[in-house]
Amino acid sequence: MAKKEPTRLHHLDAIRVSAILLLIPYHGARFLQKGSSDSRLVDGWIWFLHSWHLPLFFAISGFLAASALGRSTPTSQAKARLKRLGVPLAVGMVTILPLTNVVLAVSATLRGKAGAGHKFALDKIFELHPHHLWFIDYLLVLSLIAVAVWVVAKRIPNFTGMIADRLGWIIASPVSAFPLAFVGATVLITKNGWETGGQQAASLIPEPTSLMYYALFFGAGWLLSRREAFLAELQKGWWFRLGLAAVVAIPFFALFYDSSLFTGPTGWSGSLVDQSNLRFLGLFCFGLLGWSVVLGIWGFLASRVHAPSPALRYLSDASFWIYLIHIPFLAGSQTGFAAIGWPAEIRYPLTIIVTLALSVASYAIFVRRTPIGTFLHGPRPKAPRTAAKKQAPAPVTG
Repeated sequence: MAKKEPTRLHHLDAIRVSAILLLIPYHGARFLQKGSSDSRLVDGWIWFLHSWHLPLFFAISGFLAASALGRSTPTSQAKARLKRLGVPLAVGMVTILPLTNVVLAVSATLRGKAGAGHKFALDKIFELHPHHLWFIDYLLVLSLIAVAVWVVAKRIPNFTGMIADRLGWIIASPVSAFPLAFVGATVLITKNGWETGGQQAASLIPEPTSLMYYALFFGAGWLLSRREAFLAELQKGWWFRLGLAAVVAIPFFALFYDSSLFTGPTGWSGSLVDQSNLRFLGLFCFGLLGWSVVLGIWGFLASRVHAPSPALRYLSDASFWIYLIHIPFLAGSQTGFAAIGWPAEIRYPLTIIVTLALSVASYAIFVRRTPIGTFLHGPRPKAPRTAAKKQAPAPVTG
């Protein structure tokens, strides 16, 4: 008997699109942050997005990885992860990253900052730092670890299943952000700083603390895939989670802001994060905001998006490519608008629009119906035939 195809959860498309559409404003703000237009408003926007938009990527990736593993074998999934993540990472390191470095070098030269980091030198253009591709690197490692854990869990299903179900109910609970933030703070307290930024883009070897922190979100998504009841429960408390995030975001930023470790050159001296005995509280607040937004957005979209949307499906398919290619478009357009002399308030939204348009256009032209698209998405189903093939008449007997 053929396996029944799983029902497509359309809200997952909405989550992927939401995450990728916020990645461009985030990186666009980082470009502003490195320039003369840096402000606490920009820092606050970056801090808010940083607390949850990458965790949302990891959470949805964990959910999809668990769903895929449930339809195949661990060996085939390990091979699939190496193919779908390892190959784009390797190819991107020798194509997209050199292109990005050239664009950044041009940008730095035009802004008179060539000596600050990007130069026209082969060791800079073809360096081995993953830059924004570090997410694929971390996701590949977490996916392979998850497959290994799955193999072990299959040997003791009753015990591990009971633990997984209890953890799933905890994550789906409206107040789950509090214990999850505590666990996250316990992980992050082992490294310097008060958040996860800093070292991921510098090496292909994952930074252990950051990997463990993002593994919490990947694992949460994995556990939510176990039962439909978890998603149903998640939908009930979305308003509480997003409400909590709205209430705590500004006070947390004001109390625990420290620009020297993550944001730009501005900052508030004497902030509470400077007190070492309060750093755990700062990490807890950072995690509380992140978990509240991640699970709140997930619950909200799961409760609202039930029907298929061609536009949403298209952008969801394009999201991985947009992630891969958007930095060169972003840096180029940002530099061009800055050279014209337009203020940050104008060039920031224009940069986002132009980057998204060019990224989607490049997907439509170079990826969607090409071997690259087949590699990224798998073979596309053929369109149904308009007329059924006529059957041959049955032979006359008697």
